[in-house]
Amino acid sequence: MPAGTAVQDIRAWPGTKVPVPVAHPSAGGLVRLWGEMDPTGDGTNAIPPSRFSSVDIAPRSPVPAGRTSAEVARVMQIQTQAVTPDPLPRRRRRRLLAVLLGLAVATTGAGVFSLAVFTSSQASTGAFTTGTIVLGVNPATMFTVAGILPGDSGSQTVTVSNTGTGALRYAMSSVSTNADTKNLRSQLQLTVKTGACAGTTSVYSGTLNGAAIGDPTQGAQAGDRTLASGTNEQLCFAWSLPLATGDAFQGATTTTTFTFAAEQTQNNP
Repeated sequence: MPAGTAVQDIRAWPGTKVPVPVAHPSAGGLVRLWGEMDPTGDGTNAIPPSRFSSVDIAPRSPVPAGRTSAEVARVMQIQTQAVTPDPLPRRRRRRLLAVLLGLAVATTGAGVFSLAVFTSSQASTGAFTTGTIVLGVNPATMFTVAGILPGDSGSQTVTVSNTGTGALRYAMSSVSTNADTKNLRSQLQLTVKTGACAGTTSVYSGTLNGAAIGDPTQGAQAGDRTLASGTNEQLCFAWSLPLATGDAFQGATTTTTFTFAAEQTQNNP
């Protein structure tokens, strides 16, 4: 041991942890370090003072007295010289602090920058309404005829209109009853012409049974009629019972339903 080094005897129980006072420049006086004492007393297992630089330390009060050799205590001499702390952790802490400070400054600067830009916003709405296809047929009842005799005939002007918002095409089909099996529906004749009666251009001519204009199948078909939005046209429906009709048709009856079907023309070639 170098001359002039201060030495202090600390009495402790063998194999136990005791507080050891060591002078440390950064602690400002005596501090307590917990270390495993030499259990054998021969110095082979004693913790040297150089180990204290890696032990967590905290300022404490001086070690209390009271332990004696009568309590089977052993003596361990601890050199109370100053221990120089390892500067490496302190440098690492400084570097970490510098990095964190830089990040904080960068984050703060970004926030300030984002709050400083000019902004503007406007709202725009959209409203949507679908169009309509509305077909009208007038009158609703085309014929009510009774007491027909061979050679009789009649006609009715029918107005077909489009009151919807979109252009349309329409077709007409018909179904005639034959409840009495006398088949009057196939004896009566029907013609359909454009325009008010007596009409101009024929669009159908044949028996009442199966009378049709165009084809109700979707898409443009031969014979289909077209109407622009807000327009109408007239058709002349004319019927007749041939003069040569025989007695087998006496008292016969039939009812015909004319069905007009319309569809849009836009996007529907």
